Amino acid sequence: MKTIDRKQLALVLLRVTLALLIAIHGWHRFIEGGVNDMGHGFENRGYPVGMLLAYTITGLEMFGTMVYAYGRLVFPLSAIYVFIYSMAIAVYHWPHGWFSSGTDADGCEYAVLLIVGFICVGMQHMPGLAGGKNPKQPITVHS
Repeated sequence: MKTIDRKQLALVLLRVTLALLIAIHGWHRFIEGGVNDMGHGFENRGYPVGMLLAYTITGLEMFGTMVYAYGRLVFPLSAIYVFIYSMAIAVYHWPHGWFSSGTDADGCEYAVLLIVGFICVGMQHMPGLAGGKNPKQPITVHS
């Protein structure tokens, strides 16, 4: 009989769910032609390489998530996604308030949830912390 580690299974479920949500987000933007709109939005906010940013972010959402779901490059991709969605809050979502559903407001709440999810998964793959090279190594917190 094989024993399943519920904590590890929960993290895999979270990692795959995050990957699917972000992949759908990127593919939808690509299929619906929103990448150029995003690039123009960046350029209108003063980013000189707006189109490059838009295509890079969309590519990371479409293809980086496959690598992420498979369990490879999890820590660096988590850090990248945390940066992307933190910037999305600062640049776009913050002025729209907190709520992102039911009010047509396009606020921060969904991006915050994604960021926390990426931090939780990324920490488990961070070299030197629990889940990294030694998953049994405790995290020491000094007060």
